Amino acid sequence: MALAEEATKDDDKGLTGPVITFDSLSPEFQKLCSELLVKRDRVRVMNGQPKYETVQGMIDAYAELGLVKGWSREEAESEVVRFLQRRVLQDEGGNDGEGMDTAAFAMLGLNGAIIVYATAVNQGWLPPVSFGS
Repeated sequence: MALAEEATKDDDKGLTGPVITFDSLSPEFQKLCSELLVKRDRVRVMNGQPKYETVQGMIDAYAELGLVKGWSREEAESEVVRFLQRRVLQDEGGNDGEGMDTAAFAMLGLNGAIIVYATAVNQGWLPPVSFGS
């Protein structure tokens, strides 16, 4: 019964998983999270919000905001770590508009168009294009 009560209390708090700490991350992942925080701070500044400056600064802000949900400082740290982990993974796997990503997607689109055109010509749906006389 105590486990059910504890699970309910955590669910009410809106936590996204078991409590983890920044120190439990590998040094490489800590570095990626810190680098991502710099990007996050740039976005915050552009939105007129104050910078977090450091992971500890972000934890402080989450701890203050989490008071209304009954979060402990450890739970706030856990939510910060999970947020940063998700963003790092999203950043690593996504198209952020860098030149190579854009060129790769453009080539993929061009190849798709060529395949569709070749199929249409072979099926007789379109006449072949002739260049020259």
